[in-house]
Amino acid sequence: MRGENSIFWPNSQTNPIRRLALAYVLAPLVLGSLVTMVAFLVAGMSEATTEGVFSVTLDAAMTLIPALLVFMLTFGAAGVVALWYLGQRGILAWTVTGALLGTVASLLLGELLMNRVERPLLIAAAIGGWALFLLFRWFAGIRET
Repeated sequence: MRGENSIFWPNSQTNPIRRLALAYVLAPLVLGSLVTMVAFLVAGMSEATTEGVFSVTLDAAMTLIPALLVFMLTFGAAGVVALWYLGQRGILAWTVTGALLGTVASLLLGELLMNRVERPLLIAAAIGGWALFLLFRWFAGIRET
């Protein structure tokens, strides 16, 4: 890593560490909130009672947001460090890294916790990793030029 004057911010922006820390927190919160809203809409169409809708929504939020935070602090941190070390600022590198790490995390957790891997979970994890890394890149202010 090249520290404060990293190639992630070629114009030497102020406080890159603060930007990274903010991105590590905001990206999972925003993505988790968006997916929770989708869960709310789906539950609103499928659950018979108001209590059921709120129960499904709360369960989705309490599961997803911590899981995304943990993903970003483990696999996400490894991916960001690798991209930083390799000097990759491009959107393609970030999307491929996010999708790959989401898939790897799903494979590992599926094998370790469930003793099987489900294809829909792999696809969802790849899409989630892709979206999470793009949000992280945007919140951190990392640009190609």
